[in-house]
Amino acid sequence: DLLHCAAAEEADHLAWCRERLAELGSRSSLLDPVWYGASFMIGALAGLGHLYHARTDSAAVAFERIRARSPRSPATDFLLGGISWHELTTGPDGFSGEGPPEKRFFDRMNAAIALGEKQLERNPADVSARFFVGGAYGYEARYFALQEKWWDAYRTGRKGLKHLERVAKEEPGLDDTYLGLGIY
Repeated sequence: DLLHCAAAEEADHLAWCRERLAELGSRSSLLDPVWYGASFMIGALAGLGHLYHARTDSAAVAFERIRARSPRSPATDFLLGGISWHELTTGPDGFSGEGPPEKRFFDRMNAAIALGEKQLERNPADVSARFFVGGAYGYEARYFALQEKWWDAYRTGRKGLKHLERVAKEEPGLDDTYLGLGIY
């Protein structure tokens, strides 16, 4: 929880700094992307830590802080979709592919895809947006495979694969990309 609070405080502080700079007619530091990246990673790791310990409400709060910092990023919906995935796959009876968690899962993944594709229209070289779009398609494909909807799994997975292959080519050090490629 201490790490989670520190991440939230840092994100709030950076947002305040941007507002104040705008009031003064100035701009942010050239190092701002470094500070943002660190804040994002701390927030995401805090949320994932909550998720892995089945504290889904705390994970959702941590992930929503990412949206507050970067509302056009597909990251928040992708991560919130991970909570729905957790609900779908870790219940007492194992995989349960029906009901509200299924709808929330697809709503979140489709929102991540839509936001990511808008980012890619503005900047086709946005590796982060491409990663989350590819990952969201991959999550959906995995869901279809568990439902034994093979054609849907194939078609959706191919969409994700194209994005993740490009991420791997452009940012070969982004290790999370290879998990998505390996699952496909």
